[in-house]
Amino acid sequence: MQRGTSVHSNLGASSHIVDLSIKRPVTILMGCLALIIFGLLAYFTLPVSLLPDIAVPVVSVQTIYGGASPQSIETQITKRIEDQIFSIGEIDSITSYSMDSVSMIIIRFKDGKDENLAVQEVKDKVDAIAADFPAGAGKPVVSKVDLASAMPVMEIIIEGDMSGTELYEYASTVVKDQLSQVTGVGNVELSVGEEREIRVELHSTSVFERFLPVEQIAGIIARANLEVPSGNLVFDNQDIPVRFKGEFSSIEEIEDIDIPTRAGVFKLRQLADVFDSQTHVREKTIFLDKEAGGRNENALLLRIAKNPTANSVSVVDGIIKLLPRIERNSGNRVRLNVIREDAGFVRNSVNDTLSNLVLGIVLTGLVLLFFLHDWRSTIIIAVSMPFSIISTFFVMQFMNISINVLSLMGLSCAVGTLVANSVVVLENIFRHKENGLPCVDAASKGTKEVIMAVIASTGTNVAVFLPLGSMKGPIGQILGDFAYAIVISTIFSIVVSFTVTPLLAARLIPAGEKKRIKNRP
Repeated sequence: MQRGTSVHSNLGASSHIVDLSIKRPVTILMGCLALIIFGLLAYFTLPVSLLPDIAVPVVSVQTIYGGASPQSIETQITKRIEDQIFSIGEIDSITSYSMDSVSMIIIRFKDGKDENLAVQEVKDKVDAIAADFPAGAGKPVVSKVDLASAMPVMEIIIEGDMSGTELYEYASTVVKDQLSQVTGVGNVELSVGEEREIRVELHSTSVFERFLPVEQIAGIIARANLEVPSGNLVFDNQDIPVRFKGEFSSIEEIEDIDIPTRAGVFKLRQLADVFDSQTHVREKTIFLDKEAGGRNENALLLRIAKNPTANSVSVVDGIIKLLPRIERNSGNRVRLNVIREDAGFVRNSVNDTLSNLVLGIVLTGLVLLFFLHDWRSTIIIAVSMPFSIISTFFVMQFMNISINVLSLMGLSCAVGTLVANSVVVLENIFRHKENGLPCVDAASKGTKEVIMAVIASTGTNVAVFLPLGSMKGPIGQILGDFAYAIVISTIFSIVVSFTVTPLLAARLIPAGEKKRIKNRP
């Protein structure tokens, strides 16, 4: 009895929807129009990418200890960090690398762990022991391993009419900062260049004769090149902060530093040669332009990565729009050449998938017209396809599903299923019209009779693809957009078959002749 009551209640609710759609067409059409408008707005605001973003809970800890051997790195830094972070919950694995001057630890958490929380927990644990590291060790850098940021969406060659040192300084201070301000840019990486360097080369005779320790001279120079706060000055009821400006502004100031030795105090110029130079470059960027037949060794490479939630196409378009302004602001001394960008490939892939989706809708409509032989019936059934697909974008926006190849493939695969529900409903409405029922009664009765059959047949698709979208891990994140696109569009097809289809059938399809029933003897 309870099961029968439940079914009757569901049928009653569904029947009410059917009757409401037939008797109140304006209400239903306005609701459908609102879904289409919100779906179109969502389509133009959804991020566009080639594949779904994969969120992997992986955190890295990098520590620089210049000049230390791998054994020292292992015992003094790596092992201490491993013992400290081992107590963090939901850790799946810890992989460490102890190399010359560098300690690298990769912590992978179990699927479902919040990435930001994982980074904060690791940072808190590492900061608690950072003060116990050797004096020469740098501060550990804790960062999230982001696959989206690891792959640049754009690469730019910078060349200019200036020296290598000036070009590197301009690129690292001006160009890099301006590109970082573009909406959606996550990281801007500049290749190694001729960075300015002040070199102090000690005279070998002075070092040996006066027993000068090199570390002591380096410490004296470093302490002399500091700008530190020096308290406050109270004057006329005003509290004025005071700072000692000790940073060097010229080579002469460095040469005038006093160096105490056993033989007395000497100026640095008496013990060493100080000159303006640049760092030794071990990696070099060479720009070969095959079209123009040019070769430029005074060039730098910029790699630009986007934020995980950013739109690849929008990021690339924003950077390309900014490049001419950067060149003008430099007095046309700097030229920026885009050698690779993912926007074109992503745009072409998405447009190709969209064209296949539109082609599938058109071919499905032609097949319906071929078998139904009635343009009115074809239009009624074909309405379910664009309505279900466009409304799906509205739900995708709330579920943070981007427009990518897999989500569009899911919509393409669901095209055939979208019309199946309306075909079943429309055929049953035809049967009642041929039996002589009025248009409104035939639409209402014909739809109500197949409600449970349509829900049961469509529910099988939902039951198959919903668990696929709920899979954990990177594979589940990739296939989730595909599965959810099918599930959402399929549910909207049910809504169309119970509302729009009987509404249009009651008004567009003329009533057929009543069949003659012959009584058998």
